[in-house]
Amino acid sequence: MNTKKSLRNGINMIFLSVWLIIFVLQIIYIYTLYRKTVNDTQIQFYSCMDSTYGILEKKINTGKQIAKFISNDSLTFSFFQCNDAQQCQILWNSIITPVKNTYDITSERFYALCFNNEQELIASSDDADLQLIHAARDALNAFKSNNENINFYTTSNSPFSNMLFFSFYDIKLPDINSVGTKHIGTIVVAGKVNTEELLRQSGLSRQVRLSLRNDKSEENNIILTQGLSDEQQLFWERNISSTKWYLCGSSNVETPISTGIILLIAETGFMTILFVLMQKFVKRSIFVPLYKISDFLEDYSITKKNKRIDLKNQTEIGNVADKIDKMVNDIEQLSHRIIQTQQKLYESEIAQKDAKLYALQAQLNPHFMYNTLDCICGIANISNVPLIPDITVALAKMLRYNLSEGSDVPLSREIELIKNYLTIMEIRRPDCFTAEFHISAEAENLLCPKMLLQPIVENIFIHGFDDCYIQDAHIIISAESKNDCLLITIFDDGCGIPKEKQASIIHSLETDAYSFYFSTDGSNHIGLLNIQNRIKLEYGNDFGLNIESEEGEFTKVTLKLPIIINTTPNREGLD
Repeated sequence: MNTKKSLRNGINMIFLSVWLIIFVLQIIYIYTLYRKTVNDTQIQFYSCMDSTYGILEKKINTGKQIAKFISNDSLTFSFFQCNDAQQCQILWNSIITPVKNTYDITSERFYALCFNNEQELIASSDDADLQLIHAARDALNAFKSNNENINFYTTSNSPFSNMLFFSFYDIKLPDINSVGTKHIGTIVVAGKVNTEELLRQSGLSRQVRLSLRNDKSEENNIILTQGLSDEQQLFWERNISSTKWYLCGSSNVETPISTGIILLIAETGFMTILFVLMQKFVKRSIFVPLYKISDFLEDYSITKKNKRIDLKNQTEIGNVADKIDKMVNDIEQLSHRIIQTQQKLYESEIAQKDAKLYALQAQLNPHFMYNTLDCICGIANISNVPLIPDITVALAKMLRYNLSEGSDVPLSREIELIKNYLTIMEIRRPDCFTAEFHISAEAENLLCPKMLLQPIVENIFIHGFDDCYIQDAHIIISAESKNDCLLITIFDDGCGIPKEKQASIIHSLETDAYSFYFSTDGSNHIGLLNIQNRIKLEYGNDFGLNIESEEGEFTKVTLKLPIIINTTPNREGLD
């Protein structure tokens, strides 16, 4: 499977999943908002209808109380029996004044009317107009026909007009001519209800359809408000106490479902556009750099040098690309160093083979050489020449040590080799030098490479004591264990090294570009660079050789070796 397509498809699936989750959450939000709106609208509608019913019921009860208050007044009976118009007016004022003081019928819009048996108006409130009187007479006829104490009436058939309700109370006296009572008149109390004010007080809106329904005669139904929609979803109805009338209300539910659908469509379009833009952004800022890195890693090989990602990107992916470029640089540098190291190892192996070949050529039957030297030593003793035995013995010991097996030897054996070499040089150049040895007991048993010190001491006589007439020179050889290292110092107070030559030698010692051999006298002699190379190849770059010199004063060579303790029995001497 293509990893590029797999990664891109995975990112696309993440975007699509987020889009679907937001879409579903929006649907859930719209549905929740719809249900909440329906519930809130339903609760508000029922609450407002209860408030409307309470306001209407209160006004009706007030009308009943006013009618009962007038009928219970003792002057009422005198009023209906009075035939003098002036006296009747006085009695009516006496009856109506307490009512006004008690119920404030003017501000509450209540009207009192009195009708006789012939349904003729004999008295009314001062502010009762002709329309009210006709309506009261019509309501009284309905009261006589169906005996309903409460009746409703509208001034017109159009909604939002005034509504009138009437309370009736018959005035009866005992009949002296027969057993029972006789009817002398009727008190009518009218209450006026303004539909607009009723809606305002109850908190109903114009979209509510409000009506009064007569249970006995549907033709007398009264529509108070028409409503704004024919689709009614909420209904409310309650009977007005002690009547055949019902207060009814219905309303539709205004919900944000249409607005939510529009919002959902708009959000879907917005999310789609955002998805496409984000996909392009992710492709440009993530996929393209990742593809470039992937192609580079697939095509890279050690033979394609100087090829890098070189991604101009300041993001984390750019940092990764920079790290990869740095890693490739390090790999190439390390590969170059490995090649150089292998080349040096190859040169070292060749040199070792050449050295072995040279050693084989130089051996020439060592037993024959040893026997010849012993013969020379015997002849010298017979001839009484003591210097010859000293030279031959020292040379024989050096030959045995040089031809012995092993690459690492105790430092004490190297020091003994130097002493034999100095014995020969002292005979060759008498009174030229004196030698001192300061070797610590701990350092004597530490291992070091074989034939490490003799080339350095030899250089002292070749370069440091090159003047044949030099006298009283000093050679000091010391060794000690310090800071977990074996430090060997070879000091001479010969002619020193010129600055230019010293700088050249130090440069050659510190760089890698040098030959395995260093020629001190024009021959293939194992020199300083050979010693430096042997130490670094065997122990690492932390160890090696250092030179300090002042021309005409001294030369000091310091060898830094690791501490390697000798665990094999040490053979005394070079025999």
